[in-house]
Amino acid sequence: MLNNINVTVNSLTVSVTGYGKCGKSICKTFKNLGAEVISFSRRYSTVADAESDGIKAYLLKDAPKIISKSDVIINTVPVKILGEEILKKTK
Repeated sequence: MLNNINVTVNSLTVSVTGYGKCGKSICKTFKNLGAEVISFSRRYSTVADAESDGIKAYLLKDAPKIISKSDVIINTVPVKILGEEILKKTK
């Protein structure tokens, strides 16, 4: 929960899985608040869409290598995507 973090939003790196309606809105909101935002999606076309919106974007398969740099992870996909092994490597 964000209220448990002792930093300001503009100093956070926020990763968002999924770039559909919810993911896009969340990414844009955090970007507008000054956070570094990273989006993860399954399809190249969605990665391109996020990049055209000024969001750093990667394929979901690359998440294990990149997501450990995140301060906050938000999953907008309605299934468990990130396993315990990956989450243990995060801040």
